[in-house]
Amino acid sequence: MKKIVISIGIILVFSCMHLYAQNNKQETPIIFNQNESVEPGGAFGVQGHAFGDNPEMWYQLIEGNEKKLKPESQLEVIAHSTMNLSAGLPENPFIKQGSLIAVWIKNGKKFSEPVFINKARIVTVEYTELSPGYIFRVFGRNLFYPNRKPEVSFLDITLGQVHPAEIIKGESYILTIKAPATIKPGNRYRIQVNNGFGGKWGQSLAEEVINVREAAGDPFGIGVPWVGDYDFHQNVYNV
Repeated sequence: MKKIVISIGIILVFSCMHLYAQNNKQETPIIFNQNESVEPGGAFGVQGHAFGDNPEMWYQLIEGNEKKLKPESQLEVIAHSTMNLSAGLPENPFIKQGSLIAVWIKNGKKFSEPVFINKARIVTVEYTELSPGYIFRVFGRNLFYPNRKPEVSFLDITLGQVHPAEIIKGESYILTIKAPATIKPGNRYRIQVNNGFGGKWGQSLAEEVINVREAAGDPFGIGVPWVGDYDFHQNVYNV
């Protein structure tokens, strides 16, 4: 009888060890790609790796004052596979058009890193050379929402100083901007944008580096920042 009890105990121990090992072997899910925007009541999808056989999607509505992000509520899954999941965003009075949403995939016990829906994203900047006060455009996604105040600033790469810029016109895919008068020729900057949602979590940084040059006249009406290089109109030729 004692041998049977001991054998059963050994089997249980090894079974528990096996389950523990299996849980530890479970991969952490990774999100590679996601829809960039969704409205309340709409559906969106994410793609990635190691979603598991029965994945869940969790979300957090970002107000902007959060010190740390954490999954708060589970979303209704519409369809899923081990590397794709579609879910619906609830119609909630607190979720506005353009609200910044952080989403996670959970594949049992492990959560992925969050990705963001409705976050501004700079695709490209019209010019990589600008002078103080120059008017130019930024192109991207989710740059502007009605009844929200987007923010654009120049971040000095070396000094870390932030210079707010003036937004002349806002559209979903284009912002027309006037460069700050305080940026200094010879310094290098990167442009950051927030569409009015999510505070620091909604900040988007351009990949391009902006080189600032001295302002110059445009006698030929070329309309580009480097027009100062065409200074031969001042040349005097004695014949």
